[in-house]
Amino acid sequence: MRAQRTEVNVGGSPRDAARDARRWGTFGEEPTVLAVARTLTSAIRLLEALEAFLGDTRVQIVFTVNETSRFSAGAVELIKGLYSKFIAWDDVPRARYHLVITASENVDLEQLDRRVPVLVLPHGVGFHKLVPDSAGSGTRLSGLVPAHRLRDRRVWHLVTHPEQAEQLADACPETAGNTVLGGDTSYDALLAGEPMRAHYRKALRVADGQRLVMITSTWGEQSALGTWRTLPEQLLAQLPADEYRVAAVVHPNVWTWHSDWDLRRRLHNAVAGGLLLVPPTRGWHATMIASDVVVGDHGSVSLYAAALGKPLLLAAFGSEIVPGTVLEELGQVADRLDSAAGVRDQVDEALAAQEPQRFDGIAKRAFATPGSAAALLRKACYELLELAEPRMDVPLRAAADPVPEDAEVFSHEVRGSLTGSTVTLTRCPATVRGHLPDSSADEWRHLVVRWGERNVLLFDSASIIVDAEWSLPETLQRYPGCRLAAVSTVDGCEVAVRGGKRISVLGKASTAQLASVAYVALLEGALRRGELTLRLGSSESAVVLRVH
Repeated sequence: MRAQRTEVNVGGSPRDAARDARRWGTFGEEPTVLAVARTLTSAIRLLEALEAFLGDTRVQIVFTVNETSRFSAGAVELIKGLYSKFIAWDDVPRARYHLVITASENVDLEQLDRRVPVLVLPHGVGFHKLVPDSAGSGTRLSGLVPAHRLRDRRVWHLVTHPEQAEQLADACPETAGNTVLGGDTSYDALLAGEPMRAHYRKALRVADGQRLVMITSTWGEQSALGTWRTLPEQLLAQLPADEYRVAAVVHPNVWTWHSDWDLRRRLHNAVAGGLLLVPPTRGWHATMIASDVVVGDHGSVSLYAAALGKPLLLAAFGSEIVPGTVLEELGQVADRLDSAAGVRDQVDEALAAQEPQRFDGIAKRAFATPGSAAALLRKACYELLELAEPRMDVPLRAAADPVPEDAEVFSHEVRGSLTGSTVTLTRCPATVRGHLPDSSADEWRHLVVRWGERNVLLFDSASIIVDAEWSLPETLQRYPGCRLAAVSTVDGCEVAVRGGKRISVLGKASTAQLASVAYVALLEGALRRGELTLRLGSSESAVVLRVH
């Protein structure tokens, strides 16, 4: 894999560029890599791949964005936010560079110097999806550079398995001999981060004993969110809040086409109910590592989950998958999440039946060189640059910490029951309670609202109000529909019952949970039993009631 070096510079000859570099630069004249993004997705993947150049003072990286995609929104902002060296796309013909690296197959190569080699990275796992062709009404193979741009043999496709090179050659003979076997930087980041699972779970504020369910949705009408719009709300409603957390990783194309604001608007009830919405530019790797089960579709993230040995449930699986690919195989063997059945039972069954080696064959078909992505990518880039590789080892870096949007939940719909001396509580965020199944006859269903809730209408229908800014009697007076008012104390909470009773509730649970114990005990006539057991999922704790 050799390419003749050429130099193109802005505003003059290579000699002018060399003179300017010596006059104004700190590192002198140096080989330049032009990193080209076109979409937010490709920009994210490109930044991930450029870690192959970490620590090398001999190479300059210059960025540009070819804003010709319907999904270009956010790419310029992401790149410029790095305070990197950036040139406008219109200035590229006058720029000086020695290698082009991109994670988009649709970059306008006519704008680039024909003598400069171009390395095209996949922005997902392989080449498994047929997507709409912006040049016509049909579809095209995602990740494959159009044939008419491959004739001068300067474009190289990076593949992560020899099978992919064969697939590309069948689909487009012009790729034959111009593929590079490399690794997958995202898969390696996942592998490197696995020992940090506990750290990532702490960063996501997943409590000990909680299960983290991660939803992943690709883009398009056949995706998980495209076919099952209420999926996040149903999971949040049917998975008890004290036992589960739910996170969502949504394809960057959804964020760019619909906008950040509109996606958050659509997911408002879920986010307000505690959904960990992971931003597109950072955190999905760590969230997956931290997860206990993944609910996905035919996007690449589902394939990564399978390769890591995660329990996987497919909420959707589109027909746009290319036959014979590894992702088609995943769709044939992975279990489905049935929207007509209770999601909790299905999630629990997937967790109980977990087989970490179940998808090993699929992983081997997708990733031929796990753990070597950065090293192989660096080797390919330096060969194209005709430059010796740095002597230091290329780093294998664990995934960055997650920074999800995590709204505090102030209101819960609670189902409580008393069996013997045990009060069992099952809590659901109030914003998604419309997706709750019907209560059983022995359950006391009630709404608990803590002070800080912004939807003030909930206070009018609350059975219990917690930590209001007024005294307990005044809280009951202000909200006639409220049966109990509670306030936190050092060792539990103090509860006022409409009608005059006061109860001290002692225990290590939250004030809202302890108040619900008092509520169930009140309705069951068990206030004077003194000591009860609170059960939340599989955990139990002692609660002492003292009636005044």
